[in-house]
Amino acid sequence: MSNIAEIKDRQAAPLSFSMITVFFLLGLIGSVGQIMAYTGIKYSSLVLLSALSNLIPIFTFLLALLFRMEKVDLRRSSGKAKCVGTILAVLGGSLITLYKGPLLINNSSSNSFVKNEDDDEHVLQLSHNSNWVLGGFLFLITCFLSASWHIAQTWFVGKYPSKKMTNVFFFTLSVTVQTAAFTAIIERNPIVWQLQPDIGMAIFGSVVHIGVHIWCLERKGPVYVAMFKPLGMVTAIPLVVIFLHESLHLGRS
Repeated sequence: MSNIAEIKDRQAAPLSFSMITVFFLLGLIGSVGQIMAYTGIKYSSLVLLSALSNLIPIFTFLLALLFRMEKVDLRRSSGKAKCVGTILAVLGGSLITLYKGPLLINNSSSNSFVKNEDDDEHVLQLSHNSNWVLGGFLFLITCFLSASWHIAQTWFVGKYPSKKMTNVFFFTLSVTVQTAAFTAIIERNPIVWQLQPDIGMAIFGSVVHIGVHIWCLERKGPVYVAMFKPLGMVTAIPLVVIFLHESLHLGRS
């Protein structure tokens, strides 16, 4: 009976300063990860980001072992499945990203974006000035922060299972406030603060994305969730072809 009462008290725990501090730290992990990712894209490319994002399951698996959230017994089939599944997820996603194959669907004629000579010169200059080493380093930090976020969120929902919606709200709020503060320091142009008509869809998508992540982390743990990271590329392929009218290659373009 005492254990049941303890669990109920924990679930009914009010919003405290320590809990708000955890929300702030979770938001800090998310905001810094986003800043690192976008900065890395500036110095390298999305191809490199997609390739290195497949390291998130590995980082998550190692951190879960370190914090004893996962147990691996190689003498049992479940332990072998965890190791093999994580490795296959990374290898499969890396193969899809790095393999350069033939053109499958050509949508170049339907592309509505027309580049002038100045744009071509600007893109060429950016490609020459790209720093793949720095970009790759920033992407590695992003992957590690993403894995750390999975571990921290799993710990939080395990300690406060009744605070999932509060978690989603305060995490989203923390990321918004922190990235806005960083933008105010770096970007002095007031035009960037103009809200676009699709801002509501972006907010809705972010809330749903975070909510589903937290729900899955509570039930299956961080490693299980992180193993699906490479499938993001597979999901994005039909969306890019249908809505962005981009050409489809077998592997990377």
